[in-house]
Amino acid sequence: MLLALLSGVLFTANNLFIQLLAVDPLEMLLVRSVVQSLVLGIVAADCAVHQEGGEKPRSAAKVFAALQAVFGGIRLLLNFACLSK
Repeated sequence: MLLALLSGVLFTANNLFIQLLAVDPLEMLLVRSVVQSLVLGIVAADCAVHQEGGEKPRSAAKVFAALQAVFGGIRLLLNFACLSK
């Protein structure tokens, strides 16, 4: 429940920055993507260190994770594009 609340607050803050501060949606997307990549990279590296002897992910899981990232990025880009009009 805490993560859902945090997500809602951050989404509203993004919309507020775009509408009130006239921030370019593509710049917002770039900054958000860089920050998200850094955070997820650190988390993934930490999980890999703690899971040395664990089961390796199958290639299908890797493909689905990559597709989820691509479609999530497209959704976010379209969301910001709609807000800028």
